[in-house]
Amino acid sequence: MTIENKLPKILAEPDKTDSINGYIIYPIIVYTDRNLSIEGINYILSKAFNKYKSCFNISDEYQLRPLTMISLEEITLLEDYFIQRQLILEDLLESYFKQDNKVPFCKLMVRAAVTKGYNGKMPSRFQNLLDKMKELDRNIKI
Repeated sequence: MTIENKLPKILAEPDKTDSINGYIIYPIIVYTDRNLSIEGINYILSKAFNKYKSCFNISDEYQLRPLTMISLEEITLLEDYFIQRQLILEDLLESYFKQDNKVPFCKLMVRAAVTKGYNGKMPSRFQNLLDKMKELDRNIKI
């Protein structure tokens, strides 16, 4: 299902939660193809998204944030920081919007992680799995 089919439904039937200040909608494209990390892709897609969303009469109850592209690989590499709440996606997104999207979101996300101690290591979940596989390998007798 495409965004053009989903957006009217999302706006017509938001999650049934109480909202004092309205709803914030973060349109996000999660991608796996590294070619989509090229600077300018988000700009092109954002222009198309903005043109498309102008076709809808969006209530003042909704704050529709700019389209953002996020690499699944980058999110996965930083999962420990998200789990430990050292990085908070909403805060990162809001910081990104304040910078007028001058750098790709994933660069901003990794820079924020580096300030929290990220050094390129694999997430603990993957490291634990790798350690278990190595242990199993040592215990296998041929």
